[in-house]
Formats: sequence, structure tokens, C-alpha cells
Amino acid sequence: MKTGNAALGNEKISFERGNLKLVLDQEQIFPKDPGQGTPAMIYLKTKDGEVCSTYWCYEGSGDIDGYELTDAQMQWLDSFSEQVYETTDAWYKLAESKIAK
Repeated sequence: MKTGNAALGNEKISFERGNLKLVLDQEQIFPKDPGQGTPAMIYLKTKDGEVCSTYWCYEGSGDIDGYELTDAQMQWLDSFSEQVYETTDAWYKLAESKIAK
């Protein structure tokens, strides 16, 4: 039996290229408190370890937790923008419909 937010859905989609990974995580959708979850995360492996940022923070700053990205890395991440927005929006709508029932 699913408990907590997993009851609303547990799909996880990952994309990887080199030292970058983009993860869309349906379990991080909280329709009653949208600012609580992190449904779109970017992970960057560095020489010092791994750093992360939400996709939306990356869009605002152009970096991952202070680490600057190459043009190729930014283009790759930017190519997912439409999918990130469409997927998370669909997940929010699905979760809201389940809560309303």
C-alpha cells in the first residue's frame, strides 16, 4: 500500500549526459503546498562530489549550486524545458484530481 504523497503517483523520469542528471519525480508533487516538493532536480558530479539544484533555480541562475556550466551543458538542460513544465503540470493536475475525489 502506498502511503503519504506516493499515493498520488510514483513515476520517476531520469535523463543523464556525462556528469549531469535531470530527474523528474512525481512523488515530489504536493498540490496542497506546491513549494514543498522538488519534482525537477538537476544533479552535477564535480571533483568535490555531487551538487544539486531544482530545475527552476537553474533557469534563474544558469548554474548548479554555484558551479558554472558549459554552453553545451546548458543547451542540453534547456532542451528539456518544455518537458519539465508539461510533465510537472500534468502531475499537479492529476494529484489535484485525486485529492478532489
